[in-house]
Amino acid sequence: MHREGMAAWSRWVVGSRPRRTLVRTAVLAGVCLGVFGFVLRPVRVRGISMEPTIHDGAFRFGLLTAYAFAEPGEGDIVMVRLAGRSVMYLKRVLAVPGRRVQFRAGELWIDGVLRPEPYVRLAGTWQTEPIRLGEGEYLVAGDNRSAPLSRHMAGVTTRDRIEGRLAW
Repeated sequence: MHREGMAAWSRWVVGSRPRRTLVRTAVLAGVCLGVFGFVLRPVRVRGISMEPTIHDGAFRFGLLTAYAFAEPGEGDIVMVRLAGRSVMYLKRVLAVPGRRVQFRAGELWIDGVLRPEPYVRLAGTWQTEPIRLGEGEYLVAGDNRSAPLSRHMAGVTTRDRIEGRLAW
């Protein structure tokens, strides 16, 4: 590129006021680090455990601040930390602390009452003994229950492993 071309390119990239451009860039970088470090977490879905609600390969955002002043509720889709902050599972909260839960022939029973789950399209034959969730314990599972329970990352998790809920 000749000198005139370089000058035009430089003006296009940094503008006529390089210092101002540098400050804007630094502010934008700081805002992005703050938002994506403490508020939103980009999530790439891998696997079919949440189908048909969320498909394999989908890109979503998790809201890390969702439970700063509230607790996860039944029906919430949450990010469950597996190892570190980069590997998480998206699962639905099926039951909250203090509830008695059981799967009978693939149906979810909470406190002895059948819980309708309209989001489950591929129900399986899951069968479990009844358990009472302790303080800080949540029952989580994916929406696709067609495979045997032994092949799922489902079950009881603790509140400290729930990083946030799915924002969109």
